[in-house]
Amino acid sequence: MIRIRVTGTGWSGGPSLNTFYFTSPTEDSAAVDECVVRVRAGWLAMAANIPGSVIHNVVPEVDIVDPVTGNITNTIPATTPGAPLVGAAPNTFLPLATAACLTYSTGTFIAGRRVRGRAFISPLTAFTAEANGTPASDLIVAMQAMGTALMGVAATSPLVVWHRPKEGGTPGSTALVLSTSVKDSFAVLRSRRD
Repeated sequence: MIRIRVTGTGWSGGPSLNTFYFTSPTEDSAAVDECVVRVRAGWLAMAANIPGSVIHNVVPEVDIVDPVTGNITNTIPATTPGAPLVGAAPNTFLPLATAACLTYSTGTFIAGRRVRGRAFISPLTAFTAEANGTPASDLIVAMQAMGTALMGVAATSPLVVWHRPKEGGTPGSTALVLSTSVKDSFAVLRSRRD
């Protein structure tokens, strides 16, 4: 399984980390580069909704992870991780705990529940919210474009949700993402200590 990480800096309360998982029959440089290109395209689709002081970087060292155990089995450098992804919106922020949420749907069931995943994108510029507190239509369109980019068209390394192994319980596994969706509401991020 290919793990792509994106770090974010440029605001009080940062940094951030987003992680995306893909599966590939080859797990080589070509597969890594394909996934990196799709992750970058997703972030570029969001640029107009992210304040200009915020910078995201694709971590060039891409880990290959055994989904069953969670152990890293290899690290492959991305050939072209690309330049930093800089926000293109005014430097006015929504509350920092506010995030747009991209939901991943799969056809996999574990213990009677459908495996789902989420990506939380934050911080966002204040202009991404309507007066009633819901996401602006441009933000929803951008999040849908991000989902499309991550899924790829006829991708040889599809996007997956990783169901982590549980100590003394079930082994880890991957679930193929069949679709992505965006709700007309914001997510609120909380620390595990909250």
